[in-house]
Formats: sequence, structure tokens, C-alpha cells
Amino acid sequence: MYAIEGGPTPGFDFSNAEPAAVATAQVQAHRRKLAAYEQVKASDEGGGDRGPWLALEAGIRHEREWIEYWEALAGS
Repeated sequence: MYAIEGGPTPGFDFSNAEPAAVATAQVQAHRRKLAAYEQVKASDEGGGDRGPWLALEAGIRHEREWIEYWEALAGS
């Protein structure tokens, strides 16, 4: 098995697991994280330093991509 050093999902090893089951759990986990991020975003009043809000938006987009990936793997 090959490993990508410093890859985005270290520790995932599908050799002894059903990928669809892992994917289903990951979809739920990333949906929870996305919901939490979106709740924080809802409190943005548009003022002040935008840096943290831009970082939050990056996190939101990241979570959406993960959800798309895991849903495809789960066969959703």
C-alpha cells in the first residue's frame, strides 16, 4: 500500500473496511462540521477584520467538497 506523506486524510485505510460504510459515516461527520461553520457564518455582521471570515468561508467550501467526495464514494 502506498502512503501520501502529509496527505489530507491520513489514517484512512480501506483494506479492512467497507468503503461505503466509512463514506456514510464521513458524510455525516462533515455535514455536522459544515452546519457548525454555517452557524458561525450567520453571525457575520460584515464589519471588522475580514481575514477570519475569509478563512471560515474556505472551511465551508472545504467541507462541501468533502461531502461531495464521500457521497460519491458511498453511492449516494
